[in-house]
Amino acid sequence: MIDEKDGAFIGEYMLSCGGQVIPPANFYQEIYEVLREKKIVCIGDEVQTGFGRLGETFWAFEHYNVVPDILTIGKAMGNGFPVAAVICTKEIA
Repeated sequence: MIDEKDGAFIGEYMLSCGGQVIPPANFYQEIYEVLREKKIVCIGDEVQTGFGRLGETFWAFEHYNVVPDILTIGKAMGNGFPVAAVICTKEIA
């Protein structure tokens, strides 16, 4: 959502509920570059993919060499219990 004074972008790095859709390697780097120029908040969704579920890294955003301003996490964090959290930068907090 973007308007004259506010904006945010939320993305799930690996679309696990959408049929295991894996974006190209440079996808988020290019998007984040444009968003950061426009001072738009970048939100990463790691509810399904966080906590090492992808194998190589602890977070899916690490596959794309980006760091979101806000990160939503859950599922694996609760080990079956409905637990979730939001992590953000000092500037956002």
